[in-house]
Amino acid sequence: MRTNFNPSLIERTKRWLFAISIMIFAGCGPSESERLQSALQAERVARQEAVEQAARSDRASFIWGCITAGVVVFFGFAWYFKKPRILVQEKIIERPVVKEKIIEKIIREPSTIIARTPAHDVEANSFVIDALNVVHGGGERLQRVSLLNLIVLLIELSKRGASIKCFSDANMYHVLKEAGLSDHANAYRKLCREFKELFITVAAKTRADDDILDYAHRTGAIIISRDGFRNEEYREKYTWLEDPQAFRDRRVAFLVHSGKLECNRLGICVPIPDDLDQALASLSALLDGSAAACVESSHEQISH
Repeated sequence: MRTNFNPSLIERTKRWLFAISIMIFAGCGPSESERLQSALQAERVARQEAVEQAARSDRASFIWGCITAGVVVFFGFAWYFKKPRILVQEKIIERPVVKEKIIEKIIREPSTIIARTPAHDVEANSFVIDALNVVHGGGERLQRVSLLNLIVLLIELSKRGASIKCFSDANMYHVLKEAGLSDHANAYRKLCREFKELFITVAAKTRADDDILDYAHRTGAIIISRDGFRNEEYREKYTWLEDPQAFRDRRVAFLVHSGKLECNRLGICVPIPDDLDQALASLSALLDGSAAACVESSHEQISH
């Protein structure tokens, strides 16, 4: 069964539907537009407030900066104009005190620094050794710290029957320990215990240089060290340090290189051994023998 549709009816229906849709969209439009405008207005207000807040912050920073600069300038001018008064007070009040102190120093110090007895004549077979300097190989940067440097020197001098004293700083043990030579550190401590007359350690926080120079000055012992003893106090106290010839006569340098210890003025050129225990045994035998010889000679003198 066929149904005949009226074209005009269909066309009118389309028009009505189109009109209804327009009315619906037209009715929704105004409310959405108002919401959009409100959002835009709120954003503009927020931006304006942020700009005003930044401007207020900038003004506050500028004001504080001006205040700080003013305070600095004020105190700068105050110090500048007050400075002449301070200088006048120093000239009038403080300078005489300084002069009194200088005069007192000049009066008191000659007895301790300048007034020394004349140095003892040089003893050709008596030596005082700067032990830490020898252990350091003379202070050369490329030299390896080693107690064997000192041991081999002592062996050579003991063979000649020399009179020997070793002065070392209080940190000798720690220097060897920090160099990773615990066996050397313990060996040095053992030597100090067994031969107290030979190995002398100065007090903590002091240098052995003054004791070495004093011993050399009093006894005429020849110093074995690469130290130049350039301290001004030493040169005032021991005037022979200023005389090149006297200093050369009283100090003998040495050299550690290529596994050898050389001291040309003493005719020493010996290889440095690797075996610490063997070197210690050789040194102990020599020192014990020399000590026994000293005791025997003293007994002979007493008997005569």
